[in-house]
Amino acid sequence: MSRLDPIRTRVGNRIRARRRALGMTQQQAADLSRLPRLAFTRIELGIRRMTLPDLAAICDVLGCSAEELLGDAGLASAARRNHERLYGLTDAHS
Repeated sequence: MSRLDPIRTRVGNRIRARRRALGMTQQQAADLSRLPRLAFTRIELGIRRMTLPDLAAICDVLGCSAEELLGDAGLASAARRNHERLYGLTDAHS
């Protein structure tokens, strides 16, 4: 199991709060974002790292921006920039 990271934990808490505010179960949110439920649970707990496509899918399902979930526009830009460096341009929206 990964060590808990404070940023991942904060983001996971925001995802959980947003999902609950929408009245969604983890299973519903996971299905709509096309992630396995266990992966979605681990993202909410701050255990699993998210890829940019995961973040984009979760944002679409929860009807929010990456900045809202990450809590920082600079962090959202850095995530997008690093993803592009590693994987090339993407059509994922955050």
